[in-house]
Amino acid sequence: MYSEWIDELCHADTASQRSNLVKEFARLHGLSLPTAYRTLEAAGWDSGRKKRRDAGSSAINQDTVSLIAAMLKSGVRKNGKKTMHANVARTILQQNGYDIPVSDSTIRRALRKAKLDIASMSQAAPYQRQRTEYPNQVHECDPSLALIYFTPGQQHLLRDDEVYKNKPFLEGREKLKCWRYVLTDHYSSSICVRYYATAGESAAVLWDFLLYAWAPKPDPIYAFHGLPDLLIWDPGSANKSRAITQALKSLKVDTKPHLPGNPRAKGQVEKANDIVETQFESRLRLEEVHSLDELNDAAERWCTAWNADMIDGQDCRLTRMNRKIGSRLSIWQRIKEKQLRELPDPEICRLLLTTGVETRKVAGGMSMSYAHPSKKYSQQYSLQSCPGLIIGQDVNVQPVLVGGGSSLLISYKSKGEILTFEVDPIETDEVGFDLSAPVIGKEYKRLPETEIEQHAKILDEIAPEKQGFVAHSFIKPRTDIAPKRKIGVQVPVGMADVVTSQDIYLSPIETAKRIKARLGYVPEGFVPAIKRDYPDGVPASLIDDIAHDYEEGGEDTALSV
Repeated sequence: MYSEWIDELCHADTASQRSNLVKEFARLHGLSLPTAYRTLEAAGWDSGRKKRRDAGSSAINQDTVSLIAAMLKSGVRKNGKKTMHANVARTILQQNGYDIPVSDSTIRRALRKAKLDIASMSQAAPYQRQRTEYPNQVHECDPSLALIYFTPGQQHLLRDDEVYKNKPFLEGREKLKCWRYVLTDHYSSSICVRYYATAGESAAVLWDFLLYAWAPKPDPIYAFHGLPDLLIWDPGSANKSRAITQALKSLKVDTKPHLPGNPRAKGQVEKANDIVETQFESRLRLEEVHSLDELNDAAERWCTAWNADMIDGQDCRLTRMNRKIGSRLSIWQRIKEKQLRELPDPEICRLLLTTGVETRKVAGGMSMSYAHPSKKYSQQYSLQSCPGLIIGQDVNVQPVLVGGGSSLLISYKSKGEILTFEVDPIETDEVGFDLSAPVIGKEYKRLPETEIEQHAKILDEIAPEKQGFVAHSFIKPRTDIAPKRKIGVQVPVGMADVVTSQDIYLSPIETAKRIKARLGYVPEGFVPAIKRDYPDGVPASLIDDIAHDYEEGGEDTALSV
């Protein structure tokens, strides 16, 4: 395109001629000189100039570049709008003592080179592909608002200008939103959809949809049904409600809410919502729906046709890794008998949401009674295998509805930790005896020691009687233990070998108080003299003698002999 200019530049004799040619090229094409040079070099011209030895380096260090990038990133709003630019970040840093001896364009170039500019940082993080090994291993569930809301006899499709989170879709409190609940099987990508007229997400609506999705459908072609091993969904309030969590435990369905702001974790069901909108709800522009039941009947027929690849003129087969795999129905039908867990009686399942977790007390035989929904009568359950339980302790009980038995989930707190165990009912013979009980006169079995019994044994081993402790009692007085108060022993003259008497020693202040009580005054210099003559305290028996000495000798009587 610029071959004539390149030829002229190559045949120019001096650098001045080449410079003039580039300037003329820039003038004619409306380019700046740096852009003109870059354009000609991109077209194949080589100026022959030696590359600078410091080419690619910058006077701004990497730490400063990273700090500027952090400031720019923190200024990006959720809608992608940039509220801070490089020149503002540069000014702020310079005001805080940073030396940035480069231009704003150099800063932006350094950000692009380090891939720290907003465009680079806005790129989506790479994702890890995940797989499942068989149908019904993992289901994904997601509720969202449908494209329509309606009242009887009237239908309305939402326009883009009506979809705003802070405004109601309908005027008037008597009208409800139309919610679309979608569930998919990760292995086969089978889709199940159902609509509800409700003000918002709720545990009751979610539970009703799950029971519908996991139950067999009237049309045999709509074969997708059964309980999953794992259910992935949003961390919404309805999904995390205690009623839903406990009810799913009874069905042995594990749940895993993904992290907030990471919808890609359940990307399959997100895509399924888009499929329902574009492949089913878009048809409602041409066909009016008069009721919620009519809409759900149509949705069920569409799911049947979509999963079985039976929609005329459309290829509904599952495409994975750019390869057509087959219909979703045929892929789901690869499930094996042991992998298909049927949903128990729907009526019993509905009771789980309202009944919740019940409480029972541990009986004396380390057992409890409970009426399992599948049996309709009370049974005895042994809790001997549950560690840390004691008689009279409360345990939380909920029935297990899958597996064909009548087992229970027992949970309780032990040493600050919540323990959960599955227990089966006690097997009995034809006359009602526990088959695991010992036969009188033939066998002997002892129940495992409870924590209380273990504590009692430990306390018995360290009992004071076994340690040789002796109590200081009034029944058997002991003279080898000194009383707490300071006691002195006074030996009367001539009776030292016969009688000893105990006396109480008084402090100088206490002595002064007693002397004042007898004399009516405290002699001058009394306390220092007492401290000098009685450094260990004054025996109480000498108070009268000291007072008598002062009465006879007056206030100036010396204490010392």
